[in-house]
Amino acid sequence: SAIETGRRVYERMLTYTIMKLVKYFEIIGVLSAGFFLTKSFLLTPRLMVALLLFNDFVTLSIATDNVTASRSFDVWRVGRLVGAAVSLSALTALAVFGTVILTAHLWRLDVDHLRSVVFFALVAMGQIAVFVVRARSSLFGLPPSRWLLGTTAFALVATSIMALRGILTPALPAVSLLTVAILLVLAGLVINTLKLPILASFGLAARRS
Repeated sequence: SAIETGRRVYERMLTYTIMKLVKYFEIIGVLSAGFFLTKSFLLTPRLMVALLLFNDFVTLSIATDNVTASRSFDVWRVGRLVGAAVSLSALTALAVFGTVILTAHLWRLDVDHLRSVVFFALVAMGQIAVFVVRARSSLFGLPPSRWLLGTTAFALVATSIMALRGILTPALPAVSLLTVAILLVLAGLVINTLKLPILASFGLAARRS
């Protein structure tokens, strides 16, 4: 029982570590590319603080998530963790950046409104990425915990209200916000399919025998 509990803790810690690395590389990639293209910062300091808070809520709730313990020894391999995280973050950053560019083109958004799109997209992809990373043996894995679902819902609802009502950032039309959400969900499904071979290539796919 103690060994099984320890392995469950390991699975949660692995998800937490990969998520922190993915978000780190993703945010750096998106904001750096956005700065060189627009010659301005795509997130204000206040939006950056809000982004970190919303993402940390769901990241902390990983400690309560439902996981399956492996049946073999678990070993920390930092190099493989970083490699998998960089690969996954490249996909999430590409999804966010592509969504932002397409939305800006469709609705002809200026830089100020573009910040609203970037903020919402980064928070939303942060929630999607958790559900992608948490399951390493199948496309969806075990049902998530109530805390994980609750913090995800809170982050999405709160950022949607901020974007629609113009809190800390210019308000966005509901249709453009819906466009961003749909595009990110579709991108998340694609990443969810690609994550299995990525994790397997770095030896991080779940082992059940």
